[in-house]
Parts: sequence; C-alpha cells; structure tokens
Amino acid sequence: MKNPFSFLTGKKSFTNVATLLRQNDIMESQSKISSRSALNYNQISLYINKGFAKRAEKMSELEFILKDLKGEVVLNNEQLRLIEKPNKEMTGSQFWNLATMYHDITGMAIIRKIGNGRVWSESKKVESLQILNSAYVEIQEDTTTGKIKHFKYSNPVTKEVENIPYEECIYWYIPDPMNANLPMPLLLSGLLSIQSNLEAEKQYNATLKNGGSIDGLFRFKESVSVEKVEQLKTDYARLLRDNKGANVPLVLGGDASFERIALSPQELQTIDNKKILLDDLLAITGVPKSLLGITTGETFSNADTSYKIFLRETIKPLANSLVDILNYGLIDERYDLDFIDPTPENVEEKLKVLEVGNTVNALTLNEKREMLGLEPKKGGDEIEERVTTYEEKKNLKTVKEFVHPLRSEEYRDKYYADFLKGVSKNKIKFRKELNKYFIGQKQRVLESIRSLKSIKKADDFAFDVLNESLEIAYMNPLLVTMREIVEDEGGKTANLFNHNFAFNSSVDTSVNARFAFFAKEINKTTAKVLKDEFADWFKNKETIAELSSRISDAYDFEKTEKWRADRIVNTEVSTITNLSRNEAYKQIGIGVKIWVHRAGIKGGIRESHAHMDGEEVKYSERFSNGMLYPHEQGASASEVINCMCTF
Repeated sequence: MKNPFSFLTGKKSFTNVATLLRQNDIMESQSKISSRSALNYNQISLYINKGFAKRAEKMSELEFILKDLKGEVVLNNEQLRLIEKPNKEMTGSQFWNLATMYHDITGMAIIRKIGNGRVWSESKKVESLQILNSAYVEIQEDTTTGKIKHFKYSNPVTKEVENIPYEECIYWYIPDPMNANLPMPLLLSGLLSIQSNLEAEKQYNATLKNGGSIDGLFRFKESVSVEKVEQLKTDYARLLRDNKGANVPLVLGGDASFERIALSPQELQTIDNKKILLDDLLAITGVPKSLLGITTGETFSNADTSYKIFLRETIKPLANSLVDILNYGLIDERYDLDFIDPTPENVEEKLKVLEVGNTVNALTLNEKREMLGLEPKKGGDEIEERVTTYEEKKNLKTVKEFVHPLRSEEYRDKYYADFLKGVSKNKIKFRKELNKYFIGQKQRVLESIRSLKSIKKADDFAFDVLNESLEIAYMNPLLVTMREIVEDEGGKTANLFNHNFAFNSSVDTSVNARFAFFAKEINKTTAKVLKDEFADWFKNKETIAELSSRISDAYDFEKTEKWRADRIVNTEVSTITNLSRNEAYKQIGIGVKIWVHRAGIKGGIRESHAHMDGEEVKYSERFSNGMLYPHEQGASASEVINCMCTF
C-alpha cells in the first residue's frame, strides 16, 4: 500500500501551505466589501462590534451649539432643535448613535431631509430627518458629469424601491481614494484581521467540541488490519515530529485521505500570543482596550491617558466631519453649527498655564479666578503693571531657565485663537485698501486704453498702460495699513511678556522691505494678466471697446479670480503679523521661539507644518523646515501660500 502521508515530506509543512492558501483566499476577497457585508462582520465580531458601539455612544453624547456670524451662541433656534430632535420616532442621542454606526461600519450615513409632506425641496423648510439603512442603498452616478445623481433605496420593510435625489440627502461618508463619490468602510483595511479572527474562533470552537485533542482524521477505502493501522500511526507520528508537529493522530477509519478538523496546539499558541489579533481589531476603531472592559496590563494612568487620546484624536475629528457636512447640507448660511469639545480638561496643563501667565504678568485677576472656577472680582479685569527686574530680563534671555508659555498645548490653543481674531480683523482692513487700489488701477488702465489710437505690438501695449513705478506710489495706503498691523500685533506680542513694543528704525526697514517685495510681485502678476488679455485681443483683431470689456472682466475678482484676491490677503496679513512678532521677540530678547500650527480659518491642515506644532528652537536658529519663523521673507511658495501658522 502506498504511503498516504508522502505529501508531508516537502520543504513546507501542510500547516504552512494551508495557511498560505487561506490567506490568498482572504486577500482576493479583501478588495471589495459591501455595506451589508460590513454590517454582518460588525454583528459577528465581538471586539469590532463593541468598538464601533463605543464610538457611536460617545458621538451621541455630543452637545451641539449654534453660533451666528459674529461667533455668538444662538439659543432657542429651530435648526438647533432639529439637530437635537431629528424626528418623532427617535431621540437625538439615538439618531446620531445610529448615524455614526452606519458611517463607521459601512463608510456612509445617508440622512434624508423631510419637508412639508414627503418631498423636500430647496424652497421648503426641513421639518425632520430620516436615516436610510446603508445596507440597502446603491449610489447612482451620472456617467456624463461623474457626480452622484441619486441614491437608489430598497426599503427593507416596505420593499419599495425609490430613487432619492442627491440634493434631498445629507451624505456623510468616508471618501474612497479610488472613487471619491463612493464610501470606504473602516472595516476594509482590517478585513484580513477580522476574517482571521473569525476563522480562529471557528477552529478553536471545533477543537473544544472534539475534546481539544483531535487534529484531523483519515479515511480508508478498504478494510485495514490492526497491524497496518499501527504502522501508519507510527509513520505519521514520525513525519509530524520531522515537521515540528505535536500530537499523535486519532485514526477513525475511512479512505486514505486526510481531513483537517481543528487547529494544532502550535497554531492555538500562535493565536494566543497574538491575543487573537485584538490589537489589529482595535486599531480599526481607535477605541482603547480599557473602554471595552479589557484591563489586562492596564494601569489607571494608562487607561485615563488612552481615554483622553481617544476623545481628542478619534471622537473630536469625527465630530468635526459631522458638523462640517451638516453646515454644508442643512444649516442656514446665517449660522454655524459647532459642538462642545468632548476632550476632558487637562488640569495639570491648566495649572501650568496659570503659573506661567502669572509669572509673566499676562493674566488679569479675573482671568486667573475664571481658570480656577471662581467668581469674578470687581476691578479685576486690568493687568497690574509691574517693573521687570534686571534678573527677570536676564532669565528671559536664558533658554534653559525661561519657561515659554507656548510650551503648553492649551495655551497654544488660546494663543492661536487670538491670532486668528487679529488676522480676521486685519484682513478686512487690508482687503478694503487692496480693493480700492485695484479699482483705481482698473480706471487708470482703461483711461490709458481710450487715449491710445493705434497699437502695433501687444507687448508695447502692456508697458504703455501700466507704469510700475507710478503704481507702487498709488499703493502707499497699503503701506500705511501694513505699519498699523505691525504696530498693533507687535504690541500684543510684547505685552505677552510684559514689555512695550517700539516702532523703531529696524521695524521700519523690515516693513518697507516687505512692502517693496509685495508691490513688485502684485504688479508683476497684474502685468502678465494684462499682457495675455492684450495678446488675445490683438490676435482676434477686436475693437477698443472689446478690449475695455476684457480688462474690466480681468479686474472683476469676485466674478473671475476671487481666489487670487483671497490668497493675496491671507498670505500678506499672515506675513505681516508674523513679521511683527519676530520684531517683538528681537526687541525683548526672548531666547526661544515655538512654532504654532492649528487648523486655519477654513479648517485647512498643512501636514508638514502640523508635525511642527510645539517645536521649540533658540531664537537665532531655524525651525526644522528651514524657516526662521512662519511666512519668513524669501521662503518658498509651498511653505507660505495660504499658511496660517504663527509662533
């Protein structure tokens, strides 16, 4: 009789080959996962289920607030009431819990807006919100535009099929990089781990049912003598030892084929060592083990820290994405939906800020009392002036002894909020003067066009109508505005360290140099735009009237190039603000500087700068990106344009 175990003598053991085959099958199935499959996996995988449930629970505890355009909280508003009570069937907590579950598990939560009656339109008020079951939704794209046309919804209860217009829904989803219109379930990246976990549980249960010892069985076509069975068992045991096996098989009879019915002890040990892939599964949801009731190896300090990180790095960004889509698809433009930060207050950091603020005399008495949870005192809203001693000034210049307040993350939050307020105020002032200048320049260019009778070359025309030296003189009001911003922001920075700011010759030289660069670049860009318009006009042999129309359109930034004006204002105001802070540091003699990065006015993140938040260097040294400070003169455009960092 031919040895039925000869297949075990190869270089790879049966166990390894089988594992590879199982992994290949899983990898092939991992490229796609439907919403229904995602929901099924959530139901049958214990830790995945508990992880997503915990995320949804925390999202359902969010406290939403509504603000007007001035940033003031609005109370008793019908839109806020709609968020807190979306429909008659569910509480607000239940609604947003379910929406989060769909969003996390299937990659999307589709919220239908219900107006008067069943059909909603732009002209009708939204009276309630309804969550669609993501497992029964198909996204229908317009093959011409590539945009989402409608959602095909097969109601699992009524069995009705309905095409719901995209505009009628709020589409809160995680975009798939392969197709930005489609959702990407969080489960997709961890599908291999989930399937491995489920397979391991299945095999483990089978082993327990078999008494924990049966590894497999052999079937024989013909009757086998006792002597032959004993010989086969001996041969098989020897081969298993050669292949690092462990148990002697139990032969139950049958043909000469082998059927695997349980995992070997080595495989069970491997699964145990990996803690049944628990870390992989929890990485999908971002939920710490302590929140799932798993306390092995956890201390109170570790658990508390993990919880804070979970709220700050998982729940808060998730809440931001939700309020962003609600502001876009539901909330009136007169308001802005926000939420109370769920991250617990860091008492230790708060006390450090209080200590530093008191040391540099940067806080009023009432600000200190507010941080301690005490009632304000009459007359406690002024900072007491005190004389800085020689020793204190010396300490400010000593890197090792001086504790910079921006080392505190919470202080950086407040500092950056004040920075944004200043930038927003100064942007309005700067934009007003910039608009005046462009309107005046437009009139000057049009007058020059009307005065010219004939043109031989388009290039000559550009120089005839735009006198760069004269234009810089017309920009003088912008120089005045720059000086005002520097004086104001420099003063605020100096006050932070209990000093005064002087608009001296060094500051004047820096501001003039920035203005010269700004004026030259603005007119250089404008000249190029005009030259292109002249070239097209000349090529098409158009009339002077048509050229005037071209020029008027080129200057209509609100209509054609609003982005350009916005970018100019954002970049320039941020540059001037940081220039003033650098001058203040220079005057005071602060020995260190700290980079501050937060999401800007529009919530944008520059990843390279985000990693630098809190980076501290000596005043004379450059930060890790090679800049002395944010918006340093001469820095590359990739580091400066639309950057909202400070220091």
